[in-house]
Amino acid sequence: SFKIDFSRYESRNNFLGLRYLILRADTQDPSLMHERVAMTFFRKLGIPAPREVHTRLYINDQYAGLYTIVEAVDPIFTQQNLGESSGYLYAYEWIMPWSFADLGPDPSKYSPLPFKPENNLIYPVVEPIIEMVRTINQAPDAQFSSVVSQYIDLKAFFKEIAAENFVAEQDGIIGGYLLNNFFLYRFGGTLRSIFLPWDKSNSFWQIDWPIFHNFSSNLLTWRSLAVAPDLIALYRGALQQAVDVAGGPGGWLEQEITREYQQIRQAAYDDPFKLGDKFASGILRPVSNDDFDAEAAYLIQFARQRSAFVRAQLNSGLILQ
Repeated sequence: SFKIDFSRYESRNNFLGLRYLILRADTQDPSLMHERVAMTFFRKLGIPAPREVHTRLYINDQYAGLYTIVEAVDPIFTQQNLGESSGYLYAYEWIMPWSFADLGPDPSKYSPLPFKPENNLIYPVVEPIIEMVRTINQAPDAQFSSVVSQYIDLKAFFKEIAAENFVAEQDGIIGGYLLNNFFLYRFGGTLRSIFLPWDKSNSFWQIDWPIFHNFSSNLLTWRSLAVAPDLIALYRGALQQAVDVAGGPGGWLEQEITREYQQIRQAAYDDPFKLGDKFASGILRPVSNDDFDAEAAYLIQFARQRSAFVRAQLNSGLILQ
């Protein structure tokens, strides 16, 4: 992936109001659509997520391949999507498996890694993150929701978790690597933060992805499941919304996948440098047009069958995974 910084040499420069963009090669996704479809779905659900679109990339008039343009998550993004930019923004950088275990009072255990400051670089003010983690660990069962909500927008959090699990996100907040691929924004003048999604190339992992997948591996979701039925009700409601929005055969999700496929198909066929590493082995291999079409066909199958699977699990009650 590449970062195009329009303000690199002149701080006032921008492109359509944006300081920079990301060009993503989507090497873990033969269809080149997971990322864009997932983020479009998130936005459809009302989740603040980056805007994305595909582009043919030319370098010195030579076609260099099909890429995804990804909107940067920065103060411009928070101003446009959250109505403010005076708070503190952190990119979560994966350095080890972690899911809110208390790392103690030392700020260096939290920042600059894994919580990498994206603004306020001189004074990143990490203490509220330390307090947030301590509260997740120590909040009394009876007051868990009310106490933790001082630090996290829990309705937004469980909506994002629901969206991630609906699209079978294998590498997200409660994915296979524990916490990963999100930004944390703390609103100005408060202790309260919101999680913002990032990098959904590993979404659509499997059609029968359980709706409570990995809940037991994340301290926040595990404690919510154990002692906070109000939060689980939020989660189930958000999953039902995802089912309703995605639809089944011929529904919104299938239509969106079909639209994007038809839009990018020829550019993908023409891409002379299609390389992929779906399972992150570290070795890039050629991706054929048949591989591209097969993955696109799988996405259509996912769109047609996923809602029915999720609805069945919702109707069956809690199924801990």
